[in-house]
Amino acid sequence: MSRGSFQVNLFPYNLRSKCGSERYFLVKSRSIDFGWRRRLLTDEAMANSDLSGLIAILGYVAVAAGIVLYQAFTSGCGWRAWVLHKADRFYIGLMWRPRMNRRCPFPEDGPVLFIVNHRSTVDPAIAWYPHHLVGTKRRVRTPGYLATQMFCDMPGIVGWTIAAQESIPVDDQAGHNPHAIHTALRRLRDGKMVGIFPEGRINRGPGILPGNPGVAYLAIRARVPVFPIYLENVPVSESYLRPFFMPRRVRITFGDAIDLSEYEGRLKDSAALQEATGKMMQALADLGGVEVQPRVESVSAPPTPVLD
Repeated sequence: MSRGSFQVNLFPYNLRSKCGSERYFLVKSRSIDFGWRRRLLTDEAMANSDLSGLIAILGYVAVAAGIVLYQAFTSGCGWRAWVLHKADRFYIGLMWRPRMNRRCPFPEDGPVLFIVNHRSTVDPAIAWYPHHLVGTKRRVRTPGYLATQMFCDMPGIVGWTIAAQESIPVDDQAGHNPHAIHTALRRLRDGKMVGIFPEGRINRGPGILPGNPGVAYLAIRARVPVFPIYLENVPVSESYLRPFFMPRRVRITFGDAIDLSEYEGRLKDSAALQEATGKMMQALADLGGVEVQPRVESVSAPPTPVLD
């Protein structure tokens, strides 16, 4: 009886326990199933959001790249000059933080001949820095510097930079350079820019060195105004590369155009060319508040370049 009683009493307990266990496991399994499905949905939503974000980023990059390529290839100066000028503006603004007395006075279109004092290897880059600040077009124009043949023939980044600026090679060993003058005249007649360092070399001393009469000859024959640019506090070193890594606070001073129309028709007059050269160099010196050093005459001095 006690055994039957035990069995009778045990059965409802086991039945309740069994029912309770099945119900527990059913509820538990359903909760696990719902949790697993919720996790799958969450992971899928996160994957979709990550994919959408990646697609959006790639879209922005593609649009930005398209804008850059469009500006580079429609700039009118070539994609190499455009890229170089953007890098020039970024690096110079970071390293030398130029200050200017005014906006660049060059005309927006047409030929431009400008002269710059020469004290450092970074002068071409600094003088080119503000050329886009002209009028409302903000168009980049290649400077077309007259550069030493040695630098034009250099491989690597130096040669690439000079080629991107459409520089004109000049042979320092020759007494005069008719090819360089013809090339500069063609650029000016095509409405382009030509930049010249009239001192002919880097000036390590005070003031400004006397100018080369060939600059006056070029300006008079091309019948274009000459714009002087004076660079002050540029990094100076005996090394060619060290100035590019010397921080400075550079000042760029623009002068008014120099009118040489009074010397037209006197290209074969050496005295007139010397006088016009002195006028240009004095205007350049006045911008920096310095003096033009006296010319040292030499027996082996190269003749004034005259092109008939």
